[in-house]
Amino acid sequence: MTTPEPPYFLGIDMGTTGIRAVVFDAEARVVAAARQDCRLYAPHAGWAEQNPDEVLAATNAVVRAAAAQAAETLGVRRPPIAAISFSAILHTIIPVDDRGGALGRAIIWADTRGLPFADEIKREYDAHGLYSRTGCPVHPMYSPAKLRWYRAHQADVFRQAARFITIKEYVQADWLGPVPVDYSLASGSGLLDLSTCEWDAESLETAGIGPERLAPLVDTTAVIGALPAATAERLGLPPSCPVVSGAGDGPLSTLGTGCAEPGQYTAMVATSGAVRAVADRPVTDPQGRNWCYYLADGRWIAGCAINNAGLAVRWLRDQVLAAPPPPGETEAGDPTVSADEVGRWAAAVPPGADGLIILPFLTGERSPYWNAAARGVVFGLSLAHHRGHLVRAMLEGIGYRMRSILDALTEVAGPAAEVRAAGGFVGSPVWMQIVADVLDKPLHLPVTQEASALGAAMLAMRATGHVERFAELLRFVQVEGACHPQPANVQTYRRLYDLYMRLYWRLQDDFREIADFQAAAITA
Repeated sequence: MTTPEPPYFLGIDMGTTGIRAVVFDAEARVVAAARQDCRLYAPHAGWAEQNPDEVLAATNAVVRAAAAQAAETLGVRRPPIAAISFSAILHTIIPVDDRGGALGRAIIWADTRGLPFADEIKREYDAHGLYSRTGCPVHPMYSPAKLRWYRAHQADVFRQAARFITIKEYVQADWLGPVPVDYSLASGSGLLDLSTCEWDAESLETAGIGPERLAPLVDTTAVIGALPAATAERLGLPPSCPVVSGAGDGPLSTLGTGCAEPGQYTAMVATSGAVRAVADRPVTDPQGRNWCYYLADGRWIAGCAINNAGLAVRWLRDQVLAAPPPPGETEAGDPTVSADEVGRWAAAVPPGADGLIILPFLTGERSPYWNAAARGVVFGLSLAHHRGHLVRAMLEGIGYRMRSILDALTEVAGPAAEVRAAGGFVGSPVWMQIVADVLDKPLHLPVTQEASALGAAMLAMRATGHVERFAELLRFVQVEGACHPQPANVQTYRRLYDLYMRLYWRLQDDFREIADFQAAAITA
């Protein structure tokens, strides 16, 4: 085996339920990789949290493991990493004190506790005007509603917080001290003016904070520091290694699949799901259906995202099909069912799940209707159905969600000439086929399945001059084959998708009533 040539780049992918560290060589080939799961906390209906210190520990652990693996492969004490960069989940918020210590858990993107405060903002302000400037519809996922929740329910924490930061800043600050926030994560907060890349005054007013309680802003390719010797030693990395700010996982997943031209779309299904397209300017929708976040080098990602993808499948596996977890947690105490088993059960059931439909709104929903009050529904259940039907109906329900956001986004960003697949679902042939059939689109498969980590490494390459022009990054991504829709399945899913949509719209008042009931139960 030929030893890859330096330089090497470390991409860190901080996801919802796991952290991944990947070392790439100068041609973006994987040299080493490590992963560790993170616990997701859901103590109440509508809540979704991470423990920042658990995420920090997991990040440090996977970086050490990937560095050690790379060093062993290369026959050196420490791998010669030229730069490090990060991909991180969007929409997290952590209150920290003046020393950077967390004052509570991180509230993440799947959390909908801010629903009544998003409604307040809509009543008090021009919601469409806020969306037009920030690219973020008024929704509990974004920072203004979350900050209002803190003011109402944790007033002491709100007052004590010196800053409100993202999970990526929390980890980077452990390495480097206080750090800025990149334009990408900032554009996913609902607080950034996309036209100026500065904090938006009216959005800050809705949240009740000033810009001094947020980090300063930098581009996603900014070098924000160099690893101190002590930090490098404990991570197994070279001292003074440049740390590049990085970006949000959605934009970087798009970049990591090689999409950068009009008409190229990414369909990502992982813990959440999204359909994304690259644009050379901020793109918003008169109907407010999509969001728009920054990528790098003047490029933007217009997209639509869903909350409930792998998150819902994992819930079904761990809470229904396996032994239950301790109260308030979503990780099974005795997970006796593997992902492979779940896939086999689904594959044994015909398309349409023998008339079982699941609306998978376990954590409300984002695009295209921004309905945080939506809740999960099982429709058509009979004695003839078994666990395989439940799994297949869940996968199909997520496929219907992907269809709804692809249709909305193409109206805004233009037709999809090509759709590339990304995320964990590419490892499940049955799920890939379901999504291809529901979308009625071939799903082209990039060679690498480390899209977000590769996107982060690409920013490190660009920031350090290894790649001079952004367009040159696309040469690192090759496509191998595609999953093509099956005509008979397409017809089945067209019929059931229409029924799925009718069910969704008929339940609007009922969604709100049950969401209000659940919220009242939390405060009772």
